[in-house]
Amino acid sequence: MLDATGTHRQASASQLSAAARSVWAKTNLHDPADQTSYLQLWQHLSDSAEVAQLLWQRFIPPYVRDHIAATLGLTTDQAESLYVFLAGCHDAGKASPAFIIQNPHLAENSAECGLPVAREYQGNPMRSAVRHELVGEISLHTWLTTQAGVPRDAAGVIAAVLGGHHGTGTTDQKVQLYHEQPALVGGSEWDAVRNELFTWMAELTGARSTFNALSETRALDPTEAKTAVVLLTASVILADWIASNDSLFPLNQSAADELVHDAETRARKAFSRLHLPAPWHAQAIAETLDERFAARFRIPGAKARPIQRAAVEAAEQLETPGLIIIEATTGEGKTEAALLAAETLAERFGLNGVSFALPTQATTNAMFTRLHDWVRSLPATEGHNVVSLGLVHGKSDLNAEFAALPGNERSTTFPESTLRSHAGETVTIANWWLQGRRRATLATFVASTFDQLLMAGLRSKHVVLRHLSFAGKVVILDEVHAIDTFTNEFLETTLQWLAAEGVPVILLSATLPVERRRALLDAYASARRQPRPAAPPQSIDDLFPVLDAEVVSAEAEQSAPVTHPAATGDADLAYPLISTVDANGTVHTHHPESSGRFIDITIDAIPDDDAALIDTIRSSTPHGGSVAVIRNTVGRAQHAYRLLTEAFPEAEVRLAHSRFLAFDRARIDAELVEGFGPHSTGDGLRIVVGTQVIEQSLDVDFDLMLTDLAPIDLVLQRAGRLHRHRRTRPAGLEQARLLITGVDWAPEVPKPDRGSQRIYGAHLLLRTLAALQVSPGHSHAARIPDAVPSLIQQVYGDEQIGSDGWQSEMREAAEQWQRKNRDRASAAHNFRLAPPQDPSIQPSLRNWLEAASADPDAPQGRGNRAGVRDGDDSFEVLVLTKTNGQLTLPAWGAWSQAEARPLPQYNIAPDLAQARAIRTSTISIGSAATGVYDDLDGLISALEQHTAAEIPAEWDGQAMLRGELYLVFDEDGRCQLSLPAKGGAPRTLILTYDQTTGLEHS
Repeated sequence: MLDATGTHRQASASQLSAAARSVWAKTNLHDPADQTSYLQLWQHLSDSAEVAQLLWQRFIPPYVRDHIAATLGLTTDQAESLYVFLAGCHDAGKASPAFIIQNPHLAENSAECGLPVAREYQGNPMRSAVRHELVGEISLHTWLTTQAGVPRDAAGVIAAVLGGHHGTGTTDQKVQLYHEQPALVGGSEWDAVRNELFTWMAELTGARSTFNALSETRALDPTEAKTAVVLLTASVILADWIASNDSLFPLNQSAADELVHDAETRARKAFSRLHLPAPWHAQAIAETLDERFAARFRIPGAKARPIQRAAVEAAEQLETPGLIIIEATTGEGKTEAALLAAETLAERFGLNGVSFALPTQATTNAMFTRLHDWVRSLPATEGHNVVSLGLVHGKSDLNAEFAALPGNERSTTFPESTLRSHAGETVTIANWWLQGRRRATLATFVASTFDQLLMAGLRSKHVVLRHLSFAGKVVILDEVHAIDTFTNEFLETTLQWLAAEGVPVILLSATLPVERRRALLDAYASARRQPRPAAPPQSIDDLFPVLDAEVVSAEAEQSAPVTHPAATGDADLAYPLISTVDANGTVHTHHPESSGRFIDITIDAIPDDDAALIDTIRSSTPHGGSVAVIRNTVGRAQHAYRLLTEAFPEAEVRLAHSRFLAFDRARIDAELVEGFGPHSTGDGLRIVVGTQVIEQSLDVDFDLMLTDLAPIDLVLQRAGRLHRHRRTRPAGLEQARLLITGVDWAPEVPKPDRGSQRIYGAHLLLRTLAALQVSPGHSHAARIPDAVPSLIQQVYGDEQIGSDGWQSEMREAAEQWQRKNRDRASAAHNFRLAPPQDPSIQPSLRNWLEAASADPDAPQGRGNRAGVRDGDDSFEVLVLTKTNGQLTLPAWGAWSQAEARPLPQYNIAPDLAQARAIRTSTISIGSAATGVYDDLDGLISALEQHTAAEIPAEWDGQAMLRGELYLVFDEDGRCQLSLPAKGGAPRTLILTYDQTTGLEHS
């Protein structure tokens, strides 16, 4: 390896004592009976150091490298030597009795060299409690302060990387255990070996000069130091994972292999097989904005809209990486605005990628296609034209476009000739190694569900890898208005960490209440950092020949709270609106002109009964038309579907909700877009009954809509599916009309449906009614989007609205809502990371993951996968049918011949084609879907028992199916589960499934 001075140094066993050479590190985990395959500790450490140097130089984004260096007061060369040093001694704690006794045969080598071996602890549970990362951290901290001259605060930060390299950090309890078990830590003989390894690696990497610099630098800023620990730890984990892959780094087959060990050659060969693409560098922007818009989105001659101009201007005006909130109605071009702004931010601040997060798998798949097209349109030099593209959600491997990208399959070769034919273009690949669990978001450009981003604020194992995934990128989060109070806690925490790590963020929303906008701006601005200088911007006159945005600016003192000129007065009600804040607390608001598109909607109300629903549709559609009926619960939607199917036999009636099998849901969504999308045509009466899935992810258009009462922002979002596209409407439906139902209008204070109150709370529902002032016989006219901000502020503000007779119940509902929000925030606090500014968390991050939840990506973390969504305890299970004792895929699925073959019953697992098909036959279940609200653990236990009884154990041999839970339905579409007793007798749960109505329970 090359040290910080450029001197080449080769790791060699001859540089170490016999005792240091005797310690083992790796054995054959795939075959515990294999007593001949192993790797010595010095070999694994030198492999890891060589890998780390290649990662630093070829893969870790330059922005991340610069951030680590700046926060520690080092040059980038010194930061490199520190990182390579840490990777090269990350497992030094394996030089301890607690570790080596796991293999008594190999431990004898150390015993022969005079190292005490605690044989009496073999099989003792205490042995595994004194883990090697704990021993390594404490030993390194001592060595740094006593032998390297590093100040204690900096030594604590550096050593913490070793303590966290297995995904969780050190706690006070672990440190106490360390001191209570000296026989497992080892005495002076073992201290000498660990110190020798630290000294050896410091000489190899040239880290001595780095330690000297740390001894002379200023005291570390606590917040910045925490970000350095996070990013260094994640980077060391990557080096360790690669160096621990025995297909890339083979184990010794005999002692002779130790004599010819060449870590540098091994690392270079491994990298040639990994094919990790180099970081992307945004090219200097030479075009005018209109030219860039037309080129990036492949629309010749097109010109940017006002919202897109204002977004780019907002990005240009940020002095440091900051937060940009874009609020505009659907169809204004927010996605294009975000991507244009992201490119601007990347070019100005030297960022190296973009991550785009969305609420559902369906929206993420759609965005992946748009992101892919945009990336391919980016300018590139011949030397930087290959970038990795990631699609990250539970079924990304089933996306045909993603699967077709080159680099998806593990291979020792790569189609370099293909890449050469695209010289000067941006070529996208899907690197196979970056698709592993916990690694997928490390790709340069990523489309993911927003859980992947928000889990950066979840206190969970390996959370540091999520931070490395987003550091050095521009992060975009869409449909922020769909995020509830509980989830907002994780969003705000994530924003605080991203701000501290210098990551710019763009949030997209139909609209936001003023307090929510203010909270998001405050969260980002709370992580005050020293300004990172931006590249000098080009002349604004070159990019903006016509400015469409009025700019209001406010400067905040560094020590003062962030001020919000847009949080008071008329600026609140501007729409569209762009708000920005940087890490220094400087706030800007931009008021771009609307594109001019608007729709006049009449909002009416009808009684919540079957007859009123039927009569309203019949009287409104004498000449046919497309009708949407939106219910807030699946049960109400299923009832309405059955009712309308019977009442309108001449009509085409469809049902869409979240409790369909994945392949049924995909078919239903495709049919809806085909039948009601921008290019659809249809005659006669056509009715779609659906839940919130219609408001979130589908580009569909209706002539008439009837919707259950919901909070105003969701009502307006649903209204966006009315007269969405330009087409001729049936007679009588030329005017967009929205009818509110799901309310008992008889009492003086209307009573929203019980299911709607359970989901949204009475407070927002009553304020929505008060703002709209609708009831049967009383309508409200609104021009969208002009009316959006005022309606939102009325509902989410604190001014009294509604008639005097409503006020008592509205006050009680408001108090309940506030209590529930406090409870939600408190519940989220139990799971979210402490913000980086929290003074109770040491710069070394001691105790920060003390109560970490299970890794959400691991099978044992199944119950935590929805940990960042309030009330959403759902998780996916695989669904099969059983006919005459034979397991099969559901018969109505469109399976290929290879997929439709009988599934194996014994001895073998399904092949790859069958496994892929099984993974498309999934459904999301949880409390609401099953009616089991009081015992989610019991539901999971029942599913585990059902899976064990119905699915051959050999199926776990197929990696794609390992650890999954199943529902197996009989010929009648029934599945019976036995829930364990909980304060009473065991209960029986009957689930039924029908391809037209979905999942139901009894």
